[in-house]
Amino acid sequence: MPATTTVTSFVTMFARTKARASHVNTNFDNFRGHILPINSDTQTSSHNTHDLGATDHYWRRLYLGSAPFINGSQLGKVAITTLIDGSVPTDLLEDASWLTRAAFGGNSAAIDTSCRFQFIVPDEYTIGNRISVSLRGYVETGGSHFTMETVAALFKDSATDASLTSPSNVLTSTSNILAATTPGIFFTNTSLRLTDSTGKINSITVTAGDVIAVDLKRKPTATADTNTGYFFLTNVMVDLNN
Repeated sequence: MPATTTVTSFVTMFARTKARASHVNTNFDNFRGHILPINSDTQTSSHNTHDLGATDHYWRRLYLGSAPFINGSQLGKVAITTLIDGSVPTDLLEDASWLTRAAFGGNSAAIDTSCRFQFIVPDEYTIGNRISVSLRGYVETGGSHFTMETVAALFKDSATDASLTSPSNVLTSTSNILAATTPGIFFTNTSLRLTDSTGKINSITVTAGDVIAVDLKRKPTATADTNTGYFFLTNVMVDLNN
């Protein structure tokens, strides 16, 4: 079995000195476990110091189980930090309680509410992958469903997409989310789609550099939405490979 300990040093062998079996095994395990940049002379790990490969010596392939992290951010993920309510920026958590059922008097008195965000499809996006949005937050009243909807509009430099208020290429996705039985318990939902399963909006292929504008809605007018509490968003993340 590969070692699971963090590699911080190698055992140095010296001429005319017997090598212990434990030292040899330790060095072999270093190549089978978690490999981190190291300083063998000080036996301490280094941060942001060593390179993997060089400009004239490439690694041929890199096999990963998930998207890598570059400068602390994971490729394939686009963090949405600000929503727009009308023309006013709305910070997550503190001001996103606009997603609530109006009047709390039943679906007949409820009004759909929404905020918007948009993003540029980054260069690392692989054409054909489905794009979705992940929501994380909590509801003050637990144990019942609330309904969320996204309306994604595609805008391309090379095409006429009609007006911003009436775009030509649109995809709508709806998800019924069950709030935790205990109020205030966090939930995560990844079921809202911004493209279809082949990476298209209205049969138009999404490519890097495109702009996707998203209308994010709480839909208390939906029959399935029976939660009468405030809904607070803490995280909105676009997943480029879902």
